Amino acid sequence: MYRPAIFAAAPALLAIAVYYTIAPPFFCSGTCCFVKSTCADVPMSKHLVQPKYEKVAAALAESLAIGWDLGASVFMRVNGETVLDIAGGYQDKEKTIPYDVTTMNLVFSSGKIPETIGIALLVDKGLMELDTPIKEYWPEFAQKGKGEITMGDILSHRSGAMDSFEKTPDAATLQDDHKRDEFLASQKFLFPRGTVGYRGASSAFYTDAVVRRVDPLKRSLLQLVQEELFDTVGQSIFCPPISSHDWEGRMSKVHDIPLSKMMLGLLPQLYLSNFYRSVLGEDHPLVLSDSEVNLYRNWILKVDPNSPLAKPGLPDMDQGEASWNNRSSWLSYPMIVLIV
Repeated sequence: MYRPAIFAAAPALLAIAVYYTIAPPFFCSGTCCFVKSTCADVPMSKHLVQPKYEKVAAALAESLAIGWDLGASVFMRVNGETVLDIAGGYQDKEKTIPYDVTTMNLVFSSGKIPETIGIALLVDKGLMELDTPIKEYWPEFAQKGKGEITMGDILSHRSGAMDSFEKTPDAATLQDDHKRDEFLASQKFLFPRGTVGYRGASSAFYTDAVVRRVDPLKRSLLQLVQEELFDTVGQSIFCPPISSHDWEGRMSKVHDIPLSKMMLGLLPQLYLSNFYRSVLGEDHPLVLSDSEVNLYRNWILKVDPNSPLAKPGLPDMDQGEASWNNRSSWLSYPMIVLIV
């Protein structure tokens, strides 16, 4: 049977389309997307760079010039001494607002690091233990089979919680400490204790509830890590009070991955994951793991009604009142801003 040449060439054509649409860095432009030597330098704000760490500064500058990052900063202390404090790039896609050492942005899951350090501070002071059931500090938490879950389980992603609830909480519930704690305690975790499952945006809600009960000063998780960790190095984990006039110039916005990269980069991977790995390489940011492929395939095709992505979660964080780029929303969801 005769087959047009176009069908025989289809895999090669798809590979070319995938490579040239997805492989280039997210924020590159023109020939820089494929020829690094043509990439222009970006503005860098080098507040402090000790000679031993010049290579770190150079790596950041290269990443910004190529376009893997639009704007970013790096701050390092070694043995109590600040050795690196740099920033560079831009806050906006139009590349008109420089990203400097005073710029703030959402940290997303990087916030789990100060979250864990905050709990470690309380453990170090003898105020709590990682292996002690959370119910010993927060009795109401024990509802619906959560009685043996520990803070160690929460921090190591083995509590069975993930980000799923029996129902979706409203914004008013999440903004009020008492209502939020009451809601969290009443929820049944999706999986049994010990099940490994990434806890994303809801993570700090549980940790915050425990911290407020354990800390002698009754501080929130946010206050604890700010005062005992970030204040000591003159930095901020959450936006301090600043005027509306200064807001736009200091708070960097969240920028979406281009739709073409999402459509051609993610959706076909649900069935062509091995092909994508062979074209882009295992380490490409848009290449999905086998577990991610199964998770998203079940979610989109509704194959598995018990998929975590099919369960109620947090309110929509992508638009309106809860938009990532809505400053009033950020102030309303301090724990989301800190940890997600």
